[in-house]
Amino acid sequence: MDEMPSKPSQSTTFSTSRRSLIVGGAAIALAGSAGVGRAAAEAKTMRVGVHKGVVFVPSLLLQEILGTAWKVELSYFGSPADMANAIVSRSIDVGYTGVTIAAIARSKGQPIILAATSAGKGTSIIVGAKTDIHKLEDLKGKRIGQVVGGIQDVQFREELRLVGMTMKDVEPIAIAFSDLPAALQGGSIDAFTGGEPASTKTIEDGYGRLLKHPYDTPVGTINAGILARETTVQENPDLLKAFVGAHREAVTRLRGNLDQAAEIAFKNWGFPQVTARKALDNVDLRWVIDDGFMNDLANYMARMKDLGMITAVPDINKLVVRDFAKA
Repeated sequence: MDEMPSKPSQSTTFSTSRRSLIVGGAAIALAGSAGVGRAAAEAKTMRVGVHKGVVFVPSLLLQEILGTAWKVELSYFGSPADMANAIVSRSIDVGYTGVTIAAIARSKGQPIILAATSAGKGTSIIVGAKTDIHKLEDLKGKRIGQVVGGIQDVQFREELRLVGMTMKDVEPIAIAFSDLPAALQGGSIDAFTGGEPASTKTIEDGYGRLLKHPYDTPVGTINAGILARETTVQENPDLLKAFVGAHREAVTRLRGNLDQAAEIAFKNWGFPQVTARKALDNVDLRWVIDDGFMNDLANYMARMKDLGMITAVPDINKLVVRDFAKA
């Protein structure tokens, strides 16, 4: 027959209760420490400005790559000037945009820097599908949609210069960037120099035709970069390091899988997926600031001055901070 369990003594009961209190107190203490740890490890905020365009698709992977360490807040801008102003006023921390506004802002004494590259290429000279324009010289006297002061404007002027022409040989018509395809389709212009995926869409829809990609000038394939406020380099280098690291990872992923890049552009920005994929063949996603980029930027800013877009070429070694985007 089994023996009945003996009743614990008072001292045993006390010891058990004491152990329970100790264990319970330790659990509470650990829970409290974990709460403090969680509070200490709360995600830091990274405010990122961007334009909707296939050259800026890497911005859509930042949150996934950074994980819980950072909370990425994307803000969309219609113009590079507005984005530069937002950076200067500290409304955002960094911005994906064209290098043109970086040079313009710096030439005016604004504390803007380029912390990384974003993309090269992304530009096309598009003519009406039914026009008799087959070479640059055929543009003489034609109506050209023009967005004054951007990378596409400079690239187009450089192409004209290669064949001995200037803007005086064509009929420039000032049109907003987003309205260029509709103007071509409606017949109010004969050609324009535009970005992606709008340029590719005119071809896909049958009313546009590629004349050429304007990459054979001293300006090269320069296009977009990542801007930040100059003081951020000293005040918050961890943010710039984390941002450029995530951008680098995004570029590395997407360069090897342009189908994924097109899918991301479709899901987030509504770009037709087939069009976005074809447009990405005319885009070189980048992050490194190398000697080639510095040379293209120097040539580009010199042409900006010649064209009266800036009154003085800014010091490139102050405009560009290479510490975060070395190969």
